[in-house]
Amino acid sequence: MTILQNYLSVIDATPCNTTITNWVLKIGYYELTKEKIKAFDWIILLDHSIQIGNQKILIVYGVRQSEMKFDRALQYKDLTVLSIISKVKWTGQDVADEIKKIEKEIGTIIYACADFGSNLKNGLKISGIKHIHDITHWMAIEVEKLYKNEERYKSFCVKMSDLRTKFLQTDIAHIIPTKQRKKSFYQNMKSISDWAMKSLLFLDSENEKSKLYTKERENLIWLKDYQEFIYELDRINQTICEIEKIVKINGLSTQTIKACNSILNLSKLNTSENGQKLKTNILNYMKQTLQLIPQKDALLCTSDIVESAFGKYKNYVNSNPMACVTNLILCLAAFTCSLKEKDIVTALEKIKIKDIQKWTKENIGDSVLKKRTIMLSES
Repeated sequence: MTILQNYLSVIDATPCNTTITNWVLKIGYYELTKEKIKAFDWIILLDHSIQIGNQKILIVYGVRQSEMKFDRALQYKDLTVLSIISKVKWTGQDVADEIKKIEKEIGTIIYACADFGSNLKNGLKISGIKHIHDITHWMAIEVEKLYKNEERYKSFCVKMSDLRTKFLQTDIAHIIPTKQRKKSFYQNMKSISDWAMKSLLFLDSENEKSKLYTKERENLIWLKDYQEFIYELDRINQTICEIEKIVKINGLSTQTIKACNSILNLSKLNTSENGQKLKTNILNYMKQTLQLIPQKDALLCTSDIVESAFGKYKNYVNSNPMACVTNLILCLAAFTCSLKEKDIVTALEKIKIKDIQKWTKENIGDSVLKKRTIMLSES
């Protein structure tokens, strides 16, 4: 803002946080409500996010197949925001109704990419729109199936938990693994194998420096009993990362399947039963997904950009101790703004605060914070 003030004489003071928030809301409202191109080649990406209180957000982004660039990952500027709406309860029919409204505005939707959450899955089925299972979520489910009930993994996790509990507030706290995310089994697997592999390398090192860490080595030596298990996890995670990098950037096609098959053949997954199962399941997922929507172009099979948007949005509201759903969800639309001068000028000059207030009343209602304020003011 200081730089702007030096160059623009119209700014004679630094804007307050409310002013900047209003700019974000105006740009978001503009992106959400501006007229969309009607075409026959739309791809949609959709997801739900749960917030404090009883509200759940549905976000739907769109990108035209003719504008897809399969030489890099999707960026916010590639997206068109099609819907942002918050409700207490979402059913498959509710999702289908929202998709129907979107179709009237934009034309033909070729397919959707999303996780297999029941509401989204049923909504797309009712709508008759082909549904590609997001590869990140699919991988997470497959890995969970392999290890969730395996005794090796359970006992390994117990020992790691004991390690954290015992040494978290000691002089060797640096040896403990990262805190596990209870709701994200696959992400746990990645952090677990990375920590375990580095710890094994540390234990195997034999030099003068390693002799300085006697206490650390004594409390990590139990990892040797799980050495083969740790190697198996590492092979699986490394393979998944390589495959996801290919298909998330280049899309899913016969060419990328061949490339992934080469990776799988070189990955040494066959050295374990779980690795062999995962190898077979990955190839089946890719072939079945490609058959779902036969076409010359590659298929978009990742909705990571939606997860990224939700992550940025949550950072916006984290400073609020009651991080409830408010009209700040319009920032999910603002992320897609091209930031071209024409769009910025139109959004800031043409969109009125009363427009945003009306949209908020129709699509969100009173936030948890506002309800609390009203209740306490009347007591």
